[in-house]
Amino acid sequence: MASAEQIVYSLLSGVASGAVYPLKRPTLTTCPAVVTHFLWMSPEPTLSQSAGANLYTARVQADCFEQTYAGLKTLVDAVRAAVHLKSGVFAGKTLASSVLDMVSQDEYDSENSIFAQSVVFQILYYD
Repeated sequence: MASAEQIVYSLLSGVASGAVYPLKRPTLTTCPAVVTHFLWMSPEPTLSQSAGANLYTARVQADCFEQTYAGLKTLVDAVRAAVHLKSGVFAGKTLASSVLDMVSQDEYDSENSIFAQSVVFQILYYD
């Protein structure tokens, strides 16, 4: 798992009763659940290669799944609270800042009777 994903996964470990997965939700998982996706990462410019750890900006998406609409909104709020405006050391990596970048539209999967919504965070971290 890349550093950005490790940081976000660590921040989300207490959300959805720990039902947080990388890339896809296991087939028989119950809701609530959160699935993380690494979107992109870019190094921040430095003046000197001897400056120490490299600074990166990354975007990570958290897809939220719940069986009721009200439950989905509660889960999205919990995900936002767990990641937005955080800093410190998580998963052994130094997080300089994390901010909410976007919340997507509501979705409903009628075949599986599941509500979904995505939350995207921009994080700045040292690696």
